[in-house]
Amino acid sequence: MICRNCGREMNNEATFCPYCGMDPSAPTWSEIARNPAPSSPDYSGPEAPVPGAGKKKGLFIGGAIGAVVLVIALAVVFASGLFANPKGQVEQAIAKSLAAYQAAEEALGMPDLRQWQRDRSISQGMRLELTGISSALIGYDLSALEGLGLEASSSYDGKSRRMFARLGVFWDEDDLFTAQIVGNDAELYVDIPHLTGEESYGVNTETIGADLAAMTGDDSMEGISFNLFDLVEKTLEQMDPEQLEESLQRANKALWDAAGVEKSGSASISVNGSETKVMVYQVVIPQDALVQYITVWEELLSTWDSFSLYEEILQATGLPQAEIDDLMDELDELDVYGQLADGLRDAVTRSGDLQLEVCVSGGYVSAVRWTGTIQRTYVEAQLYLGGGAEYVDDWSLEISSDGMELIELKSTGDHALSRGVYTDETTIRIREGSSTLVKISSQLSLNPKAQDDNFQWELSADSSGLTVFSLETQGDFSMDSRYIQLALGDISMRVMGIEVCNLAFDYHVSNVPDQLSIHKPKLITQMTEDELMQMVQDTHDRLLQWSEAMELLFITRLPPELFGG
Repeated sequence: MICRNCGREMNNEATFCPYCGMDPSAPTWSEIARNPAPSSPDYSGPEAPVPGAGKKKGLFIGGAIGAVVLVIALAVVFASGLFANPKGQVEQAIAKSLAAYQAAEEALGMPDLRQWQRDRSISQGMRLELTGISSALIGYDLSALEGLGLEASSSYDGKSRRMFARLGVFWDEDDLFTAQIVGNDAELYVDIPHLTGEESYGVNTETIGADLAAMTGDDSMEGISFNLFDLVEKTLEQMDPEQLEESLQRANKALWDAAGVEKSGSASISVNGSETKVMVYQVVIPQDALVQYITVWEELLSTWDSFSLYEEILQATGLPQAEIDDLMDELDELDVYGQLADGLRDAVTRSGDLQLEVCVSGGYVSAVRWTGTIQRTYVEAQLYLGGGAEYVDDWSLEISSDGMELIELKSTGDHALSRGVYTDETTIRIREGSSTLVKISSQLSLNPKAQDDNFQWELSADSSGLTVFSLETQGDFSMDSRYIQLALGDISMRVMGIEVCNLAFDYHVSNVPDQLSIHKPKLITQMTEDELMQMVQDTHDRLLQWSEAMELLFITRLPPELFGG
């Protein structure tokens, strides 16, 4: 049945529309306007006004004002959801709450990462360098290790079917080791300058089986053939975020349709330190619906596991199908998502229907409470949302067992960027009785409009009143529709109050692929036997030279105590 007032679809048995609260059998406002009620005969009693008297105009104005007040009152009633059923009220509150968090995320101006995946174009890079180290903890002078670092980068361009992945280790200006894998459609190359010299050696993956069969005379390898880009594209199709979102929306709708909601009255509760008047609803989700929901999640997550992709890769290697089936059975036994889903289904079977207490205030969800028994232990979980200047600025989670608080998580700050700067202060406390065993604190600040020194972050872990670990850093954060970049010039790490080391960290990700370069590419399947033997010998010689150079470098730079001398 279609609601005559708002036009949305609803249950045929509904007595009120869950979206606008109107009675489906009642006339709409437009129908009332087109068919006004017939005027009643003039009143002629003893107190009837004299026709044409001067007060007629005043009565008309008063009646108009009264009509306006009535319309406003009705609008307030409908807007407040008093005519909507309880399930519709909770559904509207959930939608409004989710919209608030989505608006806060959009205020940050993050690029559309889904579009990057649709474009099949992405590049990223990371650089981590040791800029300072304390010798106090070991007793040796380790300052020579300063300048040691790691670099990693990758790029994928699905349109031109080109990709690479690079890993490098450096020490000041010295390149200790660099390795690169390059894919150019069906050609796949390995480039390790310290071992392969100026050349890059590779194979054509689509013809590798036939090429190896021709080289060795072994026809058993002839069936080996695959294209890495075809496999990657298939994986990305399986991980399509839009399809995943649609599947989740259908699963969420089915779960909510099965839920029962009843209004249990009003109350006054503390929401993140703010006394708040709320309307309380009892939400019951049947056990069968929960089991089905877990199954849907299991299917979605197993898609990301890409079991079919693993099987295709194994088939491309030319392995017999019987051996592939055995390997896939072993992988299936390592199915983490399946084991997790089985555990959740078992828990739902033991606990039965899920009963929640949902509190609504100002049209938003203010609290969600759950109590139940897990392995004969009474457990209570409470999630509180809002309470600050903006709804998304504050939230907290409390979990207790047998009346004793176990975990407390609180987050506050300017999450909506109402003052132009994103701030967040999050605290996690793990308790035992009235004592706090571990306290983890995080303070973050980001000014997306500033260009320099606009990012600060402090992280610490305390136990028994002592700061066991702390991290402090600041740097530059920037982004637009094409990239995200973070540059942290000084990351200070302390243990028990003693500064252990300082690091520098850079990271960037972009939808613009990096330029691809292949140094003197050679397909090994097109090389003669003499050329292959020479390649093996040259690689062996370079490996010995590299290992000797590394040993000399470390002995020269590091304290002799580290080598027992």
